[in-house]
Amino acid sequence: PPPGINHLRTVLRVLFSRNMRNAECRLALNPETRERVFRLRYECYRRTGAIPPNVTGLFSDSYDELPNHFSFLLENESTAQATVRISVVRPDLGWTAAP
Repeated sequence: PPPGINHLRTVLRVLFSRNMRNAECRLALNPETRERVFRLRYECYRRTGAIPPNVTGLFSDSYDELPNHFSFLLENESTAQATVRISVVRPDLGWTAAP
């Protein structure tokens, strides 16, 4: 990950975990964590009617596959609580795509 990601992880943990003693914030790098991110994203978007239902119960888009997009998952006692995707624009690295 680019510089600053570890600091961002710490900030997110502090912001989201005030009432969660066992909260853990991690960068979604492996398939299992990414699936948890996509499942929580789907549940949240469905709750507000922002997307139609689908059989997988997952929501991801083309940005998730780009090298300048980083998804984080906040869990408390192994329960997914929040997710955030950060898009880093760095033209010097060729990172220009952003939603």
